[in-house]
Amino acid sequence: MNHAAVVLLTAGVLLGTQPGGRAQIVAPANARANSAAAPVIVPPPAAVQPGSPGQRISLGALDNLDKSFDRKLQAYNPNDPIDLLGTTRGMYLSGYGAVFTTELSPVITPGITPFQPTISDKRRKEVHERKAARIADLRNLIMAMMRDSAASLKAMPENEQVVVAVRFLYLPWEDTAGLPNLIVMKADRHRLLSGNGIQTEEQ
Repeated sequence: MNHAAVVLLTAGVLLGTQPGGRAQIVAPANARANSAAAPVIVPPPAAVQPGSPGQRISLGALDNLDKSFDRKLQAYNPNDPIDLLGTTRGMYLSGYGAVFTTELSPVITPGITPFQPTISDKRRKEVHERKAARIADLRNLIMAMMRDSAASLKAMPENEQVVVAVRFLYLPWEDTAGLPNLIVMKADRHRLLSGNGIQTEEQ
């Protein structure tokens, strides 16, 4: 399953000076070659001071959190596992925080095959009930992932956000009544470290 790529484009403004940083001498347009008029001195542009560098969050730190979340999802119930439809992907947005995304199905969903060309109403109901019963535990796993991230990303300012977005994918034959398509949880690092303040949005 392909994940949407998030690309950040930054533009820098370069202010150049004359070679060696010397001032440029410009003669007035109406001055004669033997004129004694003083030349106009144009000072070189002022040096641009570099801004403060943003917080640096290593790719290794994000990768470790990605893998940790995937392991916890896979280990949730080996006898009736969560179906991971892609690996978790984390990214750091300077000035905003850390964002993690993944796609899954709460349980492994039976599909249409030549040996099972239709899904019975009984099976459809059973799958729906199993998925609905698992959503609360998935919320708890997401919250644990956020707290792990807040504790691990020590270089990230406490006023920046940790966001985890989990997308749920379903097959066309499924009854999805009451099941979320997306759960997004977010909180700033300070609130996560103090154990409260997680905001949840479900679609």
